[in-house]
Amino acid sequence: MKTVLITGGTRGIGKAVAEAFADRGYAVGIVYEKNDAAASGLLTEFAAKGVFAVAEKADVSDAGQCRRAYSAIRGALGAISVLVNNAGIAKIAPLPDLSDDEVSRILDVDLKGAVNMTKCAYSDLADTKGLLLNISSVWGVRGASCESVYSAAKGGLIAFTKAMAKELAPYGARANCIAPGVVETEMNSCLSKEELSEVVSSIPLGRCASPAEIASLSVFLAGDGASYITGQCIGADGGFGL
Repeated sequence: MKTVLITGGTRGIGKAVAEAFADRGYAVGIVYEKNDAAASGLLTEFAAKGVFAVAEKADVSDAGQCRRAYSAIRGALGAISVLVNNAGIAKIAPLPDLSDDEVSRILDVDLKGAVNMTKCAYSDLADTKGLLLNISSVWGVRGASCESVYSAAKGGLIAFTKAMAKELAPYGARANCIAPGVVETEMNSCLSKEELSEVVSSIPLGRCASPAEIASLSVFLAGDGASYITGQCIGADGGFGL
C-alpha cells in the first residue's frame, strides 16, 4: 500500500487532498497544528471507509516537531511515498503594517515548514521513487500587493521544488509544485463579497476553484500518467496567472 503524508491536512485544500488520496487506496498521514476536533473527525470519516489513517499534531516551522510527527506517522504507516507540503498561512496588509513576528511566522510556516518536512521525508522519497508535491500559489508566480511576504514564501517554494527535482532525480523520485489561484477555502473567507467578486471578475474562467479540483491534480501528479513530469510548477488558477 502506498502512503501519503499531507501537512495542513484537516481543512481546505489539505483535507480535499487527503480525501482524494484515500479514495485511491493510499494510507493517509496528516500533520496539523491546532484543530484537534477536525483531525478527529477526519480520522473517523476515514475509519468508516476502511481507510488506514493517522494524524499527528505539530508546528511545521519547528524542525524537532516535524521529526517527531514524521517518525510517528512512518511508524504507523510505513515509508512515505508522497509528501504534500500544503500547510500555509497568509495576512493581507502592506509590508510596514506587518509585525516582525508576523513576517517571521509566514516565512517559517510557508517555506521553512516545507523544507523541514522534506528533510524528514528525503530518504523515503528516494527509496520509494516517490513524489514531493509542494502547494504554492499564483502569488508565488505573479506577486501580490499587500501580500509581499506570502508571495516571497510561495515563490521560494517554487524555487525549492525545482532544486529538489534535480536533487531527487538520480533516485528516480520527482518533485512538482501546484500554484492554485483563488480557491473556495477558509483562508479566503476574510474577503468581502464585493472584494471576492472583483477578484473573480479578473479570472478568465470566471469562478474560483474548489479544493477538490486542486486535489484531483495532486493525485494525477502522483500517478503513472505523470511519471515523466518533474520540476514543474503547474498553475491551477482558471487563467488568473496568465
